[in-house]
Amino acid sequence: MSLQIGRNLLNEISDDRYVEFISNNYEKFVWDEYGDELEQWESIAQQRNLPLVSAVIRDKDTIYYYKVKNALVPFQNERGDNTIGVHTMGNLVYPDLELRVSVDTIGNSEFAFLPLTPDEWVKLENEYGVNVVESRFTPLGASVNDMLVRAQRAYDLRYPQDADTPTDPSAAPYIALLKKLPNDWQQSAEYTNLQNSDGTLRIDRLDSLIEVFSEKNINIFFGKGIIGQDKDGVGTKLQKPAVLAGIFSKIGGGNCTCLFDESCSRVVVIHSNYTACVWMRPKM
Repeated sequence: MSLQIGRNLLNEISDDRYVEFISNNYEKFVWDEYGDELEQWESIAQQRNLPLVSAVIRDKDTIYYYKVKNALVPFQNERGDNTIGVHTMGNLVYPDLELRVSVDTIGNSEFAFLPLTPDEWVKLENEYGVNVVESRFTPLGASVNDMLVRAQRAYDLRYPQDADTPTDPSAAPYIALLKKLPNDWQQSAEYTNLQNSDGTLRIDRLDSLIEVFSEKNINIFFGKGIIGQDKDGVGTKLQKPAVLAGIFSKIGGGNCTCLFDESCSRVVVIHSNYTACVWMRPKM
């Protein structure tokens, strides 16, 4: 039962085995990996005695139907469409089932969503506490961007990092700043998908993010894992015309790349899942 999976994840699974446990119970979750969320829903619906979700394409629009409800799927013909599809379907089938994204899969190439009834989520909240459940599972909310920001914040709160010296001294000033994301910085732009549907990088979008900097030199931090969560990384500085070539091969693959202006008041964060966002440090 999915409810027991939820209990296991909240009670018995250590942090270092968390994602492994989810992967080993793949069929209990909805994944945004291959764009087959309707097929995944079919398996879940059969177990729960629920109707299927169907899709109709009209002109260039995709519409999902469930019972007497329907929703336009705001696909953008980009890699992030898989997440959009699951998010749209999840909101459509609510309240029969409520999908929540596993916080620990944020930052990976695909996200896992646990489908429980609202009553089952309440049971878990009564057993473990609302804060504990929210630290592991984030509700869908109104938009994908909002969901990802809240999930990242939940991860940051659960895994506070100490102030140990980073492995490379050049990374120290950047790590100190990134530990404050997103709580002490302000998001100044929506998340940007930097990947085409075939997996290639959107050079035009990457270049436009570099162009937001007016200075001659740009500070760069190359890190590993989720932003602000580990001390492994290297800091450097490149002149603006050389930045694109300098970061191109390092994007993705479990790495994060952060571009700072010279005053370190603006940062473009390029996540390992090929999404990017611009943040501003509030003026003191």
